[in-house]
Amino acid sequence: MDGRANHLWSKCLLRRQLALRPIKNDSVKGGLFAFAAFFLWGILPLYWKLFAEVSTFEVLCHRVLWSSTLLTFLLFLRGGFPSLWRYLKNSKHAAWVLFSTVFIASNWFLFIYSVQANRLIEGSLGYYMNPLLFVVLGRVFLGERLSRLQAAAFGVALLGVANQTLHFGKVPWLGISLALTFGMYGLVRKKISLDSISILWVETTLVSFPAAVWVIHAHLVHRGAFLRQGPRMTFLLLAAGVITAIPLLCFGRATQLLRLSTVGFFQFLGPTLQLLIAVFIFGEPFTQTHVLTFTLIWIAVGIYCYEGFRRVSVFS
Repeated sequence: MDGRANHLWSKCLLRRQLALRPIKNDSVKGGLFAFAAFFLWGILPLYWKLFAEVSTFEVLCHRVLWSSTLLTFLLFLRGGFPSLWRYLKNSKHAAWVLFSTVFIASNWFLFIYSVQANRLIEGSLGYYMNPLLFVVLGRVFLGERLSRLQAAAFGVALLGVANQTLHFGKVPWLGISLALTFGMYGLVRKKISLDSISILWVETTLVSFPAAVWVIHAHLVHRGAFLRQGPRMTFLLLAAGVITAIPLLCFGRATQLLRLSTVGFFQFLGPTLQLLIAVFIFGEPFTQTHVLTFTLIWIAVGIYCYEGFRRVSVFS
């Protein structure tokens, strides 16, 4: 009887190990995708700063237009169009995709504007808040558990925003808008069961039609930068498609493999790089008010990280 019991126990243990292995592998892959996405987003201001002589809206148009072109080619090679059409025939699925398109297009515009308007510090503030917003959105819409420490972290972050508002006499709307649009985008992407290339193709293609009309019109009336400010600027505008697609593909894959709150943990990398670039490369002023605001935000981040490591591994 003991031998048989040991045999059954060994089989159960083996099955458990096999069942857990894909989860661990998915977590590691998801972590790598998340790291790549937020690192690339962190250094992206260096690229958008090259378009100082181009309007924000024109940069956005070329960003979506060439992203759609690149993704059309990739999706065609994969033979993914038939399954995509079947998915979008469902009106509920199509509605979620439309929502994700609105949120990501808005976020793109706001972020490019923050760089061109020399307000990247405020933009990084919004992205520091985003991981905490992920936790709240996960609790409200996905039923993910929100602990007392996580709630406290979000409250401390709000104090930072209040300090910024009271000192400058206005709400840091740009940072808050960036946090909300990207937070909602991450939430909606959890509702869409499409691979990263397919969903990103739909998002960019929906916006590419009006973008193409604007680009053609701007060229005809001699207002656009494309083909008019030299081969270097034309190449930079064309390359915006690749620059846009790579981190978004990584992010989309990460949201499929990890919990929303875990994805939020990696986001701290992006705003840290953006803040360093804003202060030490772009030379934006970092005042005493900014010091207090970011100190409160960093305390909130510290509480969030402590809670995550105290309870479970971020890859659990």
